[in-house]
Amino acid sequence: MVDQDHTFNNLFTQFGTGWTGGDGTCSVLLPDGRTLWMFGDTFLGALMPDRSREIGTPLINNAFVIHDNHGMLTFHGGTEKHPESLIKPKEDNAFFWPVDGTISDGKLVVFCWKFFKRGHGPWDWQWWGTELAIFSLSTLRMEALIPLNFMNGIRYGSAVMETENYIYIYGVEDLKDKKYAHVARVKHDGILGQWTFFSDNGWTSNPLASKRILEGTANQFSVFKYKGNHILITMDNRYPFLKDVILYQSEFPWGPFIRSCPIYKVPERREGMICYNAVVHPQFTSEGKILISYNINFPDHFHYLFEDADNYRPWFIRADLESVLRSPPLTGKF
Repeated sequence: MVDQDHTFNNLFTQFGTGWTGGDGTCSVLLPDGRTLWMFGDTFLGALMPDRSREIGTPLINNAFVIHDNHGMLTFHGGTEKHPESLIKPKEDNAFFWPVDGTISDGKLVVFCWKFFKRGHGPWDWQWWGTELAIFSLSTLRMEALIPLNFMNGIRYGSAVMETENYIYIYGVEDLKDKKYAHVARVKHDGILGQWTFFSDNGWTSNPLASKRILEGTANQFSVFKYKGNHILITMDNRYPFLKDVILYQSEFPWGPFIRSCPIYKVPERREGMICYNAVVHPQFTSEGKILISYNINFPDHFHYLFEDADNYRPWFIRADLESVLRSPPLTGKF
C-alpha cells in the first residue's frame, strides 16, 4: 500500500555545492514541464563522503531547486561564496519561509510566511504575516513582494488547490497546541483579485468571518481532487508528537472532511527526531500511486544535522490511493 520511493530519496541525497538539506519541500509544476521545489531553512555546500558537513556550512532561510531530466539546480541569493536567502524581507531581523505556490496570470506566485526574530535562541521567532512573492516564469527573478493584509491570524499558503474556476488557498490557525485549517478562494485568472473566505454562512468577503474547517492539520499539508472527491493529506497533529501521515475526504473543497485513514507511520531514525509537513506532489503520480514527502529534524540536537545530512531533509513515499481508501477509518467526522 505504501513504499519508500527510492528514486526520489536518492535524488535528494545530494553531495554537491548546492542544496544538501532543507525542509518545507513544496513543489510547483512549471509550464515548461520542470518542477520547482521550494525549501525553508536550507543547507548549502559540499558534504563529506560519510554525509557529514563541516561546522560553518552555509545555512539560509529559503532556497529554490529546479528539477528536470538533467538534474537539479539550486537558486539562492547572494553569491556562491557568500550565499543568502533567495527571498528576503526589508527588515534585518526578519526572514521568510516559503510554503505552497501556484501559477497565476502568467507568473509564479509563492506564499511566504514572514517571521521576526525575538532573540538568539532557535525558537525565538514569531509569525508576522504572509506575503506573495511574484516571480517571472522565464527568468525566475522575483518581481514583487505583496503583503496579504487580512488581519485574521490565518497563515495562508499551507496548501493550494487549483480548479477550473478558482484557486483554493488553505491556511492554518496555529495556536501552538491546536491547529485549525481554514480556506479562501480567488478567481483562477488573478490571485491578486478579490478573495472570499469560507464562513458559517458560505462565502464572504470578510476575512474575520473565516470558519475552521478541520482540526489537527500540520502547518503545511495538501488538498487535491481524486475521482470526484477532495483528498486532504497531512501529518496528524491532533495529539503531540505523532508520526502518522493521514488522509481525509470531502465532497467539497471546503469540507466537511471526514473518514480519516492511516497512510504511513514514519520510522524513527534516532531519539529526538520530529517529522512534519507531509506534502503531495501530484505531478509525479504514477499508476494511481501518489508521491508524498515529509521532513525530519532534530530541534534539540542541532549537531545531528552536521553529523549526518540525512537527519535534516525530505524523505519520500509512494501511496496507493485505492488501497488507502479501502483501509478502516481512524475516526469519524471532525
